[in-house]
Amino acid sequence: GGGAAKGEAGADDDERAAAVLLIDHMNDSSAYCKKLREWAKQEGLEGAVFFRIPEKSGRWEDVFLVLVGASDANLASFIGNLRTHHVDKNSKGLKCKERKSDVFFRGSISGQDGPWPWRQLGDGARRSKSDLLPEFDYMADVALQPALVATLRFFGLDPPLPFVCAGDEGGFASGGSAGMLARDCNKGRGCFLSVTAKPNAKGGSQVTNGSEIRRGLADCLRADVATAPKDGEANKELCSLIASVLKVPRGSVSVARGGTSRDKELLVEGLQAAEVMKRLTDGQ
Repeated sequence: GGGAAKGEAGADDDERAAAVLLIDHMNDSSAYCKKLREWAKQEGLEGAVFFRIPEKSGRWEDVFLVLVGASDANLASFIGNLRTHHVDKNSKGLKCKERKSDVFFRGSISGQDGPWPWRQLGDGARRSKSDLLPEFDYMADVALQPALVATLRFFGLDPPLPFVCAGDEGGFASGGSAGMLARDCNKGRGCFLSVTAKPNAKGGSQVTNGSEIRRGLADCLRADVATAPKDGEANKELCSLIASVLKVPRGSVSVARGGTSRDKELLVEGLQAAEVMKRLTDGQ
């Protein structure tokens, strides 16, 4: 703590620093953001918070935190607090530190004037939460993702796939992920989905890298399969799992390559790659 006061942060617009952080999730977003407010005021920072609230979890996920301040020292102090103090609660309700955050960008933005990209949507499009961070703009849901994309590109960053919008109308990009997790089938029947399966899983059949898929960091879908790899039963269970996740009929998913290998390509009939990615990022 102990950075420049907020009044000093705007004293010299030629000296600005910024950071973009990605926080995996917040179980207790209210308490978490109260800590963020405390440190932001202390360091004279402003910025924006972007997040998703999947129906399945009901918590804030894929939280992008954008910070702008007078100097890198302010940012360093804020990030130091984030990583050394208890800011959230774990699944058992116990206080915990932030262990799943990444710094996407941190550096000088001297000479770059506002309005910042996250402020260009207008007041009607922003979700202000005065009881959390008055200096921050809060945005959620796919409809507001263009602001996130513009913000990341403002800092020279490539947005993760789930946040890449098609044109100015929102939605998802038409391409695959960085590692071609899904690619369209040349015959137009659907698409291929890259999967790494782990049979004999004790925790039941489930997708295990949903967070990485949402953030565009996965080059395959990883799945635990409860069934043993005998007489094709594990493949059948895997196809049933993926069909359930994608909300398609069981017969629409089949093993195209890698029948006896953990690394496989599944054929998903009736869905193009972009739609598969949308369903994966919406549902995981």
